Amino acid sequence: MIPSELVIDHSVIAYVFGTSCAFAANAKLEFFRNKERYQLELLRWAQQAFSDFLVRPPIQASVTRSTLSTSPA
Repeated sequence: MIPSELVIDHSVIAYVFGTSCAFAANAKLEFFRNKERYQLELLRWAQQAFSDFLVRPPIQASVTRSTLSTSPA
């Protein structure tokens, strides 16, 4: 299998800024407000079922656009 990563990406609002704890505070708020996105059983199952598949929340990674395509033979 080809290693794959699923990045759960959406707008993250920075409510706390200008302090050394801003990142941690915003991450905590993000997970609290959108916990249903991160508690999907399918995502947990997929990470455990496939050794080359990772799920990354927006705090760990960011993608603005992904395009999957195939090349003609």
